[in-house]
Amino acid sequence: MQRTGDTSTFDGLNDASCHSCATFEKSIIHIYAAGGHVEAKPTHINWVRRSLAVKYGAEVSYRVRETAGPSRYQEKSGGSWKYLAGGTDTQILYLRRSSGAWQVVEYAQLAGSAS
Repeated sequence: MQRTGDTSTFDGLNDASCHSCATFEKSIIHIYAAGGHVEAKPTHINWVRRSLAVKYGAEVSYRVRETAGPSRYQEKSGGSWKYLAGGTDTQILYLRRSSGAWQVVEYAQLAGSAS
């Protein structure tokens, strides 16, 4: 999605109620609609652990420790480049089964997890 602006696969992974998913998707749509571009290095998943925290109507949740490479983006065609340094953080994903598949109903970065 970040490399192409095509959100169709991302949409299939997320429940329609996922506010954080919609916010992220809208930012990508906005960038590509304005002729902008995102260049992101791959993210490495360090570990995945089941979490006890369950909310947002989720059935299960997982903590995911990830290391994202540096990235840059232009919000519009010809715009100045903005940079993100990357780094390691922990995300928590809240999941619910829908039509036989697991979908994200919300996700967030855990406070104090960035390094």
